[in-house]
Amino acid sequence: MRQLFKTVLILLTIAVFACGCKKEDTEEPTVTSHDFTVEQWAEFIDQKEAAQAEAAKRAAEEAANGDTGTNGTDGSEQSQNSSSSDNPADSGSSLTDPTPTPAPVTVIVIDPGHGGGYTGATYNKVVEKDLTLKTAKFARDYLEDNYENVEVYLTREEDKALADNLVDDLEKRAKIAKEHKANALVSIHFNASENHNRTGTYIYVSRRSQVKDECKGLARAIMKELTELGTKERAIEERKSNDMFDDSGDAYDYYAINRHCAARNIPGIIVEQCFMDNEEDRQFIESDMALKMLGEANARGIAEYYGLTRKAE
Repeated sequence: MRQLFKTVLILLTIAVFACGCKKEDTEEPTVTSHDFTVEQWAEFIDQKEAAQAEAAKRAAEEAANGDTGTNGTDGSEQSQNSSSSDNPADSGSSLTDPTPTPAPVTVIVIDPGHGGGYTGATYNKVVEKDLTLKTAKFARDYLEDNYENVEVYLTREEDKALADNLVDDLEKRAKIAKEHKANALVSIHFNASENHNRTGTYIYVSRRSQVKDECKGLARAIMKELTELGTKERAIEERKSNDMFDDSGDAYDYYAINRHCAARNIPGIIVEQCFMDNEEDRQFIESDMALKMLGEANARGIAEYYGLTRKAE
């Protein structure tokens, strides 16, 4: 019994000494002797000492590899270099500062709706495909000129279709966004109605769970900017497909842009800027300056949603 007491006392003494040692970077569990039997406590001490020995071995290996100073010099040389400058900014501290992590780049694909033989809506010799291309370019230029860490791509730079048939043409736009690893695709469109009596802005978003929230957030930011120009906010809408369903029976998106982007885990939204065939909304399309204002409103909404930083003046 006396021998057992002596053994426990020795182990506790070792434990007190070990607890006073320098902590390693890894957090260790807090333990006390009454949590364990004598055998368990001894095992714990053995593991602790083994971990400390391993840490000491790593430190020795790093020292042997010359990692004794910031520039591989010894302490006295480093001290001499640090004190040789009268300017605190030149004290060598910059050599020890970690390299700043570059700000993440936000990639946006702007899709000018239609193109080539796919003209979109027409009214009084005004063609939707021409309006979308101008507006998209204005949006791209505004983002690139005014914000840091953003890359902007257009799905088309000229009046052309992207494929020989409409089905492939629409999917190609989502494929381009995927190729660029886009954070989002914004498809620019203009509306028209049979009786030419409707006005305002509609934005169509995906209803698929993997992108739904981001689509809605981006849509709200763009809608805010457009309505501040004077367009009427009509709706941010999800629209179900009538004949396409997933394995669980849930309907896919009705619009191909929403559907194809969601399938690639990219938020894709369709912004119907206004009704090009309505006299009340014509003020927003009657000149390049008006289209520029629309494009820049889209860009500001994108920048606001993704928290882009403005370039210094």
